[in-house]
Amino acid sequence: MIRLLDEIPQKQPLIYHLKGRVEEDDERLAIGGVEVPWKLVAKMRRNSRSYDCLQDIVDEKDLYLRGREQGGKIEWFGLVSDQFRPIPVEHIKEVLEGIGRRNSVRYDAQNERFQIGYTLKQSPTVMIYVDSGDFGTYGGNGESAQLYGVSIADEDPVSWTIFQNRREVERGQRAIHRASLPTINTVVRKQVDFARLVEQSWEENKTRTYTQEEIADFGSAYLHRCAAVFDGVLAQMNGSITGEQLIATLHEEARRYSSRKQFGLEALAGDLVMYGKPAQEPQKQESTKQEQLRFSFG
Repeated sequence: MIRLLDEIPQKQPLIYHLKGRVEEDDERLAIGGVEVPWKLVAKMRRNSRSYDCLQDIVDEKDLYLRGREQGGKIEWFGLVSDQFRPIPVEHIKEVLEGIGRRNSVRYDAQNERFQIGYTLKQSPTVMIYVDSGDFGTYGGNGESAQLYGVSIADEDPVSWTIFQNRREVERGQRAIHRASLPTINTVVRKQVDFARLVEQSWEENKTRTYTQEEIADFGSAYLHRCAAVFDGVLAQMNGSITGEQLIATLHEEARRYSSRKQFGLEALAGDLVMYGKPAQEPQKQESTKQEQLRFSFG
């Protein structure tokens, strides 16, 4: 469930420097007596293919677990190197406050994720947004990308239509959240330019008429993710629907689901407004996973 907050939530993670003896059996792996979750063990194995064993990478590199306390237990949610840098929240605020007024902060408590919207103009409410990715309230988890884009707020401010600028940037480049990343100022300037195209497409979509066949085709492209959502949209149609009604109906349906699925459906709505059809499904490889202007951690 997404909630609106007045301030950006920030919390301090638990950090453990991985040092010591690696102990492994069929049920657990521990380093220096601290058990490492299997999903993070898998990441460590991927990053240690040039080493003879996990003990070698632990001895040679500075690796850290990032976690939080949940129900009296520690949940380790991230594995990072010494090159990791937390999300620079204060710098982001400083840059974005120079271009617009902060509209709202959306918060996903389950995944400790926040999105900040800074309004460029009203009616419609066009915003530059920043998405922290999972565990952004703790500065990041070493896996999720920090994303920038353009969004338009619905009449219900909990719902946004998200425009990710996927087709406007070069593919194949991964901007690591280290010293090599592009400046936030540069990223934001590109999104401000993109916002003009978004607003034009938004206005054109309002009066465009979609047939049931077009909506069914759009839904079938995302069948594995949201068949029930499009069933709900089609059930409310009487032959055709305007773009404005379609986006409002999509938002209404999206709010029935988990925050992660809502975010995905909001981005899908942005694809529909911009292109009138689904964006090409990204290939399952690093170069096309959220390839728009992004920072990743770890």
